[in-house]
Amino acid sequence: MSFPLLSGRSLLFLDYVRPTVTTQYVRFKYAVQGRAFLEQKLGIPPKPKKPLTTYFRYVTEVRASVAAKHPTLNVCEQTVLIAKMWNSLDAASKQNYFKAFANDTVAYRQKLVEYYGKITEDDKRKLQSKQMELKNEIEIKENMIKQRKKAIELDRPVRPLGGYIKFFTEATDRKPNETWKDFSQRKTSEWHSLSVSQKDAYKAPAEDLEKFKRAYTIWKGKMIISGNYNLCRIKKNRKFEDVISSKES
Repeated sequence: MSFPLLSGRSLLFLDYVRPTVTTQYVRFKYAVQGRAFLEQKLGIPPKPKKPLTTYFRYVTEVRASVAAKHPTLNVCEQTVLIAKMWNSLDAASKQNYFKAFANDTVAYRQKLVEYYGKITEDDKRKLQSKQMELKNEIEIKENMIKQRKKAIELDRPVRPLGGYIKFFTEATDRKPNETWKDFSQRKTSEWHSLSVSQKDAYKAPAEDLEKFKRAYTIWKGKMIISGNYNLCRIKKNRKFEDVISSKES
């Protein structure tokens, strides 16, 4: 069973619309949905979540009001403002958050005891096995990102933007308070509502595609000869030795 987090196509898309995507982003995806995702798939009782610390409890409570009062601030700027608000909070108010955290910690430990009383050794083995499977998949995704970066450093020819990606990257109508997810969904819906002729207007010219294919073929030959064959897309039904021979002849 496979548990894909980011497909190859998603990574290709992120190269265009999120050039800052890193291996840390992939690990963040794993941390967010890794264990809970596996528990749900395997039908294992979910492990109790640790209680929010005092500061993050405060952040959770005030973030919405701060965003409403300061709509022009981005998330980082809002976080800085919230940190200043927390530092200026009086001791009595902070004590309420410390007490809430202490009470939640007691309840969390009790739930943890109940959880370990329910989960079986077989459940633990299945969960560990799937966690290793998912970890290996994450490492593959990370290597994909590293290889793409290396290929770019080695002057890999850039494929002309596809129709949808060009449509998306040219969009300038993102609303001030619109999340990335909502913006992406809205633009995707708009793309699907376009006529065939309207979509064709975003397609790359045929001559640009042919120019890219010629440049990529030359670049791929250089990569194979220089030992960077892992950066190229070689058809599975062709042995690597055959590709080398064809390039050297």
